[in-house]
Amino acid sequence: MTEISDELSPLVILQIAKIFPILVSDDVTRLLMDECGKSKLYRKMDWSDLTERVQCAVLKLSEGDVGKLNVAIDLYKENWKQLLRKADFGMDENAHRVWAEG
Repeated sequence: MTEISDELSPLVILQIAKIFPILVSDDVTRLLMDECGKSKLYRKMDWSDLTERVQCAVLKLSEGDVGKLNVAIDLYKENWKQLLRKADFGMDENAHRVWAEG
């Protein structure tokens, strides 16, 4: 069985730095890895290419607030598709990249 890495992509790491103050960025990184990492997504589906998209959706909905980050993580746990739609990433597989560039 292949080991599943919960490392964050460079895009997600950059967004954490842009959105959150440095004082909480380590906590945000840990939350994303622990709660929205590839191993969690693998439990929901058989492929992991949505991990970066899901993590960006969580970051977008957080608006730089740790409380909102936790609400977005809870939404992910409840229904990852709804999370993507709420972040406007549901219909376009590259929408999170466009958002990150903005």
